[in-house]
Amino acid sequence: MTNSEREGDLALNRMDPKNASELVSSALTLYREYFSPILGIVVIVEVPWTFLTSAVQWVSLKTLAPPRAADQPFTWGWDLAVSAALAFLGGLLSLVVMGVLARAVARHQVGQDVGIGEAYAFALRRIGSLLGAGLMMVLLVLALAATLVGIPLAVFFMVSWVFLAPAVVLEGKGAKEALGRSAALVKGHWWRTFGVLLLAFLIVMAVSLPLGMVSTLIGSGNAFLQSLLLGLLLVPTAPILPLVILFKYYDLRVRKEGFGPGQLASEVGDGQRSSTPRVMGDEG
Repeated sequence: MTNSEREGDLALNRMDPKNASELVSSALTLYREYFSPILGIVVIVEVPWTFLTSAVQWVSLKTLAPPRAADQPFTWGWDLAVSAALAFLGGLLSLVVMGVLARAVARHQVGQDVGIGEAYAFALRRIGSLLGAGLMMVLLVLALAATLVGIPLAVFFMVSWVFLAPAVVLEGKGAKEALGRSAALVKGHWWRTFGVLLLAFLIVMAVSLPLGMVSTLIGSGNAFLQSLLLGLLLVPTAPILPLVILFKYYDLRVRKEGFGPGQLASEVGDGQRSSTPRVMGDEG
């Protein structure tokens, strides 16, 4: 056995539980080390979506909406309907991206190449279950969030079902099974999971706010340009939260199921493992 093989085996044995800061740090390290393929996975969906949403919002404001007046409830109702429709579709697309990233991260963890095409091809084979689970989650969360009293429940279910994409793509679960599988992983760890997500969200916001100011300055007076610039500037931040979610998914499996490298390699399935397998947090 070579030194690299020994180092790889030792690395695989270090799939230990991690705290919130370690999980976020590991996710950011992975993003830095594999910036091009990870960003490439996101760009394929996020850039066209940014152009589409900016165009829809501009057309809605200019041509489709009724005459605008602050005291006309129907006008605000139109805005809400457009925003809800975009949020709904955006939520489904985000799940698809997370499913693709889940495949890419899993391959990385067992030392295989992180290929954009392979990751998309694998995830899209399970697109039916992924969209089915996403449809149930997004509809329920949006319905609850539409009422003030339902917002706490919406947050609860969002956190409880945050792992449905890896459950579908990596474990082959069906739509309903994936929701139950995610909730089972989060059970007993809801607040810790929420804390990790909140930390990642705050990091994204810290980066996004200055970018928002830039887009406002450049696109001042042009709503379409401002929206488009903001969306494009935010694309590099898009992988951060999904990567943190995936690392927390593995963390909970390690904590609750004794998940290890052998099971991970078995779930990835195809391809040959390299002589230097990797483990979350060992990228740098």
